[in-house]
Amino acid sequence: MGQRTQVLVLALATLVTLPVLGAENEPAESPYPANMTECQVGTLAGVCGSFAVPENRDVEGGRELDLFVAIAPARSEERQADPIVVLEGGPGASVTHFAGLHVQTFAAAAANRDLVLIDQRGTGRSAPLDCDLTDGFTALASPERTVACREQLEASADLTRYTTEDVVLDLAEVLERLGYDKVNLFGVSNGTRTALHFARRFPQRVRSLTLLATYPFGRNVLVDGARTLDRSLSLLADDCAADVQCATAFPQLAAEIEALKDPEPPS
Repeated sequence: MGQRTQVLVLALATLVTLPVLGAENEPAESPYPANMTECQVGTLAGVCGSFAVPENRDVEGGRELDLFVAIAPARSEERQADPIVVLEGGPGASVTHFAGLHVQTFAAAAANRDLVLIDQRGTGRSAPLDCDLTDGFTALASPERTVACREQLEASADLTRYTTEDVVLDLAEVLERLGYDKVNLFGVSNGTRTALHFARRFPQRVRSLTLLATYPFGRNVLVDGARTLDRSLSLLADDCAADVQCATAFPQLAAEIEALKDPEPPS
């Protein structure tokens, strides 16, 4: 066998033993829809995207809202199909605004499950209903400013369609489009009401339900909030007065709390 023939045989043998490209070297197919792209939201490094839903499901061809979604993918190769879905409180808080906190909180639990954050309609990056409600030195809005805010928002949004029912239907639709069947819901404050409503409406889709600072259906924070806060401060003052160390350190606590209810505006 000539030298050239030997070289040719060796080259052919090498080609035969090379791995076939496109088989095991091909990157794994993404489990997320094509519109989900790599992103960074706070300390959450994952994939993000938006999904359009109708503002009013009773109106065909009406206004659509783009709901923002951020997902921290499971870190383990043994990824489970049921994600952890966090429902923020408020109502009106953006769950993606607290992405870093949720990533830290669920660092262990989300090792083998996706952590899913969806800004509900009207919050965060999901067609937010924003206007300036601050009124001078106080964080509470005056009735006049509140009315002006409503009129401003009504110019583009149907404010009757920002209910818990609408949010739950959004959640069910977006989770389906993300490919999730059953989910693990974690609700905090007003998010517990959303979680309870979702579980009641779609029980077959809930694997687990965790509630923090539960907000039951029978309560109205707009009606009960001030009364509950007043009672809590009164109990605090009473407990302090009954404790020698606290009473010594804050002898006028009850009067100071009472004075806070009607503060003097700054000069």
